Amino acid sequence: MKFLQGIGVSRKILFGKCVFFEQNELGSDFVFASDIESELVRLKKAHQKTDEQLRLLYRDTVNAAGLGYAEMIDVHRLILNDIEFIAYVENQIKEFSYCVEHAVFLAGEYFAQLLNETASDYIKARASDIKEVCSNLIHNLKRKCDEETRFRFFQALVNEVDDKPVVVCAREIFISDMLMFKKINIGGFITETGSSIAHVSILACSLELVGIVGVGEKLEKYNGQEVIVVGGSGVVIISPNEEKKREYLQLIEGWGRKISSCNFDSEMNENAELIKVMGNVSCLQDVEKVRKAAASGIGLVRSEFLYLDKKQAPNENEQFEIYKFLLERSEDDVVVIRTFDIGSGKVPTYFKAQFFKNQKYEECGIRFCLRFPEILRLQLRALLRASVYGNLKIMLPMVTSVAEVLKVIEMLNSLKYELNNLKIAYSKDIPLGVMIETPAAVMLAQELAKVVDFFSIGTNDLMQLTFAVDRNSRVTEDDYFDVDVMFKMIDIVVKAGKERGIPVEVCGVYAERTDFLEKFIDFGVDGLSVSAECIEGVKGKASEILKRISRTRNFENLSI
Repeated sequence: MKFLQGIGVSRKILFGKCVFFEQNELGSDFVFASDIESELVRLKKAHQKTDEQLRLLYRDTVNAAGLGYAEMIDVHRLILNDIEFIAYVENQIKEFSYCVEHAVFLAGEYFAQLLNETASDYIKARASDIKEVCSNLIHNLKRKCDEETRFRFFQALVNEVDDKPVVVCAREIFISDMLMFKKINIGGFITETGSSIAHVSILACSLELVGIVGVGEKLEKYNGQEVIVVGGSGVVIISPNEEKKREYLQLIEGWGRKISSCNFDSEMNENAELIKVMGNVSCLQDVEKVRKAAASGIGLVRSEFLYLDKKQAPNENEQFEIYKFLLERSEDDVVVIRTFDIGSGKVPTYFKAQFFKNQKYEECGIRFCLRFPEILRLQLRALLRASVYGNLKIMLPMVTSVAEVLKVIEMLNSLKYELNNLKIAYSKDIPLGVMIETPAAVMLAQELAKVVDFFSIGTNDLMQLTFAVDRNSRVTEDDYFDVDVMFKMIDIVVKAGKERGIPVEVCGVYAERTDFLEKFIDFGVDGLSVSAECIEGVKGKASEILKRISRTRNFENLSI
């Protein structure tokens, strides 16, 4: 029995058997071209075929996961049709007489390396998109990339394992692979490389595949072995013994019984002190998942999905329609929409030309939007207009000073004045809150509580900025830092909120840790916002704690 540690991209547990999948190595067919013009013609044909395949893949992704996830495919088409990319490939053919396959391989290596040298994890994660585009191009040059061929190949992998779900192990997995996994009922995957913010990882959650990326070890040697994939903790158990199998089977069965038997909503009505469990939304498809899980509202809408991986910025009416949809679908439940958390590494390509020119763009969160107020004004105006359709709260990201909040309040008042003059309706009392995700915001919690209506503690970035680690790295495991430091900061923020009578919620990885739930209840945290797949589990644990607290109180009352 052996344990591997990676980064989980889903919260489920899967028993299965490892089947190693080796992506064809790029650049292995290094030969010089005897006819340059013929190579350029081959490039053109392969380019056209790849572009058509991406168009069809976009359609399939819309059907399988929704429009928001399909936008990832547009990123691949942008890469494929990028002028610099094509010019680089052509130059390798013309100047060095390389065959097309090797020229494409070199282009992929060159542009991926440029992205890997940036400081931003988000930009680094896009290197895998470049590699996938180049892989598809090379496979088309070799005539190995049609869907029927890929289907037969993966079906053969499944046929190797008759009695257990297939867990594909590979150095890396591409988006097109994952859609094929879903078609032929492959249960999950493990990869040697990757991060939680790569497009493959994001899509895995929507397709309900159990995945762990970035284990950092060669996986081919585990081909054919039994495996337990623990998505929530990122742990892979190779060749588990009988005791370990029983332990996880009991965990799965017991978890299901707890969720199905708990009457969470009725218990909430009887216990006003119970923590609210809300859902996170990163795309429109997440709204239905949150509703299906019966969350107490949407605690975090990452509104930057309207900007990232798009060809152009959404205008005010486009934003208005999206916010209106979110509010109407949520009916009377609260919807907390975070203003665009863009900047630093998360800057759409079209923004660079529109706003930056030769300037650097190192600000992020609310500072970014205040530097370019036309972006923020457009969003706030759309939010104000949509506010009459539901229970809206507005939240500001990456706040580091009271002055930043006051500037936003001033902007909101100015926009309300404009809408009044135009006789456009909006809700008069929209709560404004801030994300507490920087050490500066923690230290300023008492002052911030005087000017806002609620706090949401963003534990992902707060952990990264406090301990000076990469939030996607394995060194963010509890073994590497004192978790009590995070608890102390959360306690500081909760106390500051209670002093001013404003609610305090927690989101991020800590909110999804059911072993922390009782601690949050003791602190007086008012709510948690978690991914849709974690809602039922957190609610089940909350119900369990509730029953224990209720029994304790009843006993104390009898004793008195």
